Amino acid sequence: LPVTFLDDVGTEVPPPATPPEGLTCTLYSYQLSAIAFMVAREQQNTSTISGGILADEQGIGKTIMCAGCVAAHRWTPPAGHDPSFSLSALRHPCGATLIACTSTILQQWRNELAQHAPKLDTLVYGGQSEMSHASVQRDVRRLAQADVILVTYEVLTSELRGLEQSYESNRERRERIGLRARSSDREDRPSPLKYLDFWRVILDEVQKAPASYKAGRTVRMLSAKHRWACSGTPMADGKLEDVGHLINFIAGDDRSPAELQWWREVRSFRAGDTGAVARLQAALRPYFLRRTQAGVAHLISIPPQSVRRYTFELSMQERALQREFVLPAALRYMAKGRAAAEEPAE
Repeated sequence: LPVTFLDDVGTEVPPPATPPEGLTCTLYSYQLSAIAFMVAREQQNTSTISGGILADEQGIGKTIMCAGCVAAHRWTPPAGHDPSFSLSALRHPCGATLIACTSTILQQWRNELAQHAPKLDTLVYGGQSEMSHASVQRDVRRLAQADVILVTYEVLTSELRGLEQSYESNRERRERIGLRARSSDREDRPSPLKYLDFWRVILDEVQKAPASYKAGRTVRMLSAKHRWACSGTPMADGKLEDVGHLINFIAGDDRSPAELQWWREVRSFRAGDTGAVARLQAALRPYFLRRTQAGVAHLISIPPQSVRRYTFELSMQERALQREFVLPAALRYMAKGRAAAEEPAE
């Protein structure tokens, strides 16, 4: 692939939006254009994808752009909306935006939202220690009332592992079908995250998450109206599969037209079709936005970057450890990643 494959997608960027109310910082024109792009993607009704991929290079303010989108495009409760959020059913619509990120940058998200968007009700969800009816009901209502919910991938993959579980406890399920409750029947309910239909879900730097592909698939199963994948390095390993996994998430469906088209063109590219690169870029163009640091350097001050490479000579003992333990573990990890990456294309 050309080095500039993603930089040359050529998405048409809309003119800057009006700064949304609630942000205390001054936004650059390219950030306002990103907010306009995101809101337009969420408001359009002509695509199966309501959202997209925000792939601006690191350091030019994707966090603020996401906060601007949250502030600019709010949820309006539908007629007949039940604000009690009863646990008798799953998928209650709510206006919360769920932002999933790695544990290393969760505090950064929290700090930036507090500094630049203090009017947004932001909640950090650290998981459930108790799954009783009262505890889950309380958290469902609290989560539904928040503007932004921050959660780590580790918490998501832990709580949503059993997504096939219904909203009922084992005891309630047996009683519903006319069976006598047993003393061993548990009253535990699923994660409160399963009871909500979020207004928006945002994945931030999913490629940095442990078992990122698995994390992405887990978050995809959450119910949401709009889906965004934010990554400064959407092809961190230089593989088309990396972008395919992001499309899999924002489409919310293993068999969506957008994803099927992507994998079809990937196969054409690997078969030697010289026109496949342009078609892959065209497939991304409607819902993909990427700007580079070089492209906005005239607007912002970015410290100069440098790369230093150091070479170390391993001792005999270190080489033995590398050969016996480190390299085999790395090979197993790479093989597992390749197997996961190839799964959606089959």
